[in-house]
Amino acid sequence: MTDLTPAHKMARTAHKNGLCVVPPKGDGSKAPASFWKDYQTERPEPAQIDRWYESGREGIGVVCGTVSGNLTMLECENEDTWNLLVDNAGGIGLDELLGRISDGWMEKTPGGGIHVYYRCEDCRGNKKLARRKVDEGIQVLIETRGEGGYTIISPSSGTTHPTGNDYVLVSGGPKTIETITPDDQHDLWQLCQVFDEVDVVKAEEPTYVGLLRPGDDYNNRASWRDILEPHGWRFLFERGGVWYLRRPGKDRGVSATVNWGGFDCLRNFSSSTALDTRMYTKFGVYTVLNHRGDFREAAKLLASKGYGSRERLASAGGEEPEPVPQWRTPDSLERPGFPSFPLHHFPHAIRDFCRAVSESVQVPYDYPALTILGALSVAARGRYEVLVQGTSHREPLVLQTVLFADSGTRKSNSFAIVKKPLTRYEREQRRFDEVQLAAWEIEFELAEKEVTAAKRGKGALPMVIESMVRDLDDIKRRRPIVTRLIADDVTPERLGTIIVEQNGPIGVMAPEGGFFGNISGRYNQGIPNMEYVLRGHNGEPLIIDRMGREAMVYAAFVTLAISLQPEIVNELASVPGFRGKGMAARLLPSFPASPVGQRDVRKSKAIPLEEEVRWSSILTTILNQAEEATVSEWGEYAPYVLVLSSEAKELYYLYSEHVERQLSKGGGLSTIRDWGGKMVGHALRIAGLFHLVERGSEAIVYPINKQSLADAIGVMEYFVPHAKYLLEKIDGTSYGEHLGELMKVLQEIPEPVYRASVTSRLRSHKRFKGNKEYINEALDELELLGYLRLTPEGSKVRVELNPSIGGITTYAAFDVPDVLADAWTFTYQEEADEDW
Repeated sequence: MTDLTPAHKMARTAHKNGLCVVPPKGDGSKAPASFWKDYQTERPEPAQIDRWYESGREGIGVVCGTVSGNLTMLECENEDTWNLLVDNAGGIGLDELLGRISDGWMEKTPGGGIHVYYRCEDCRGNKKLARRKVDEGIQVLIETRGEGGYTIISPSSGTTHPTGNDYVLVSGGPKTIETITPDDQHDLWQLCQVFDEVDVVKAEEPTYVGLLRPGDDYNNRASWRDILEPHGWRFLFERGGVWYLRRPGKDRGVSATVNWGGFDCLRNFSSSTALDTRMYTKFGVYTVLNHRGDFREAAKLLASKGYGSRERLASAGGEEPEPVPQWRTPDSLERPGFPSFPLHHFPHAIRDFCRAVSESVQVPYDYPALTILGALSVAARGRYEVLVQGTSHREPLVLQTVLFADSGTRKSNSFAIVKKPLTRYEREQRRFDEVQLAAWEIEFELAEKEVTAAKRGKGALPMVIESMVRDLDDIKRRRPIVTRLIADDVTPERLGTIIVEQNGPIGVMAPEGGFFGNISGRYNQGIPNMEYVLRGHNGEPLIIDRMGREAMVYAAFVTLAISLQPEIVNELASVPGFRGKGMAARLLPSFPASPVGQRDVRKSKAIPLEEEVRWSSILTTILNQAEEATVSEWGEYAPYVLVLSSEAKELYYLYSEHVERQLSKGGGLSTIRDWGGKMVGHALRIAGLFHLVERGSEAIVYPINKQSLADAIGVMEYFVPHAKYLLEKIDGTSYGEHLGELMKVLQEIPEPVYRASVTSRLRSHKRFKGNKEYINEALDELELLGYLRLTPEGSKVRVELNPSIGGITTYAAFDVPDVLADAWTFTYQEEADEDW
């Protein structure tokens, strides 16, 4: 038998160890042979490999990804880059991981690059992790080959590479490939991304003409350690003027850098923090960590601590500079700095799905996130509740979420993707239920005829007839329920009927606002009917009595996951009892920034099949277990009771105390006490849903851990500014409207305008009523938003209006002048969040 060539031997070895071998073209292009796509999902047979290499082929290629046992190749452009990676790994606890991977299989390419191979169940597509700009364009320093990728391995030679040189094995090989965890891969990739120079964009230096703003002053005076260390961030080491940091809750790896590229900014790589993966100034980090992203609130607090100055800055020579009217575009009065959805608080199992939907549909995380919460609530079907042991505090896992989004933002696409498993489950279950119902109808009809015949006949004993009637009643109670999980544009009356038919639970999931119009009285002469939704939030009993027929449900559960046009807020304000009856207090609202104008169709990609399958499996597991809940002969369900671990219970008490303080007079929730009073309960509900996601079918065995509750609290904190805005708009107390009215007054006062004259003019105003402190606060707010400047002139303070504003006549909800149209989200000194 002819001796095998080195390439043939390696091809056999690679195949034997689970790799998908496909030869390259052999023309110096390193490209795979034209037939390689046939083997992206299925490996060739050994006989096929022998046929390929019997002709003396010199190149061996491997298809990465699932077909090769979740193989990923990490490539460094040259040895210097690899050595840089190794040197930095030692300082952050990743040297052992990098050593295991390189010992498992490492090769050197003819071009001087380094290839290391590993396996990981979280096998992703090809990704460029680090790049830099060169004269010729962009040079890739570190990248991966994963799902759908292709790589050349040693001892490929000859015409495989354009240089004609060999691929050289450095260590290990296909027999010793190291398998790492998804967390290992995450840490490794974050380390690689530290060296990316292309996405580093220096934040604009503040223009110190006129006023020194609090944020600008804070950037100059604050210390990174003072900002980050109180929040658990660790400064690991400094190299080349760059500090390497690790986020709280992590014991190895690097999560961020400070001063990369000489920019005094923090560059965050971790998605498991309150910070997005982007560049931040000191003021930006301070605001996110301490004020939930509310730049307005942060600037006001810093100003009260002495940051910023109303005095014009002196030039280097100590002389007063000439006033230069440099005005920026004002920020919107109607949309304060709503934070983006904190995706890092979602369990991993649904976090990746939410991110995939966001990237596929090109919408902010908020869109799929709220629908995901609603879908989990629908799946729970009111059959689970959280109990704080030792207390009477119980919360059913029912949520009512509302997404306020404009037309044309693809919210319908997002809804459809998220609720698809529910729709499929309902369809399949209904087929089974309808068969059961048909059998029941036959049984009931026969029993009914027997009772009728017995009553009409002679000789039947009364006690026998009574027994037959009881049996008939028993059959009637056992009438099968034809499953319905979701309703859409349903009237209140029909909703009540569905609740009875389903013996309690129903979900209303709709990307349009028809349902809210229905319960607000659209078909009832303007008289609202919210009773079923109100009762369905807490699982209260429901009795429907129509035309002499009484129907009772022991516990009604109504989940809401709907979307409304932002303009609907004005209509809700006119609905009698919308807030007074508690409807507004039950909602978890969101006003995300519109993605229109920022979408990039080239970045849209299909949702990975494994994410869709995982999401479907999560919902199906919850639904199947919910169906097995114990039910009495009278139709009353005994819900599964989820309890808190001891650590979670302590966190519950701490959070309850915190919320109670915020509800007190002057506290952050004092203006929305009805909504704030339900915050702790909502946090428990979300924690329960997260627990179901994490534990699956074992959720009813284990207690809810501290992390699930902490993440739920993080999600609830996200809803606070959204709820404030909604309830203020409903009550007509929107601070934005107050500021708009103040601007209108300012434009009516003849120039020059001084602070004292403004106070005098507003002495009889219905809202300001001459309140000097309130007026001064509003003027300060308008200055921060870019509408005016307050300039000291001796003992007076002059009010200068931004000349770009023009005439402002109204500040009704979302009806702002064109000059404000591009300021949809409040972004004081920060760029808008683009990580959606």
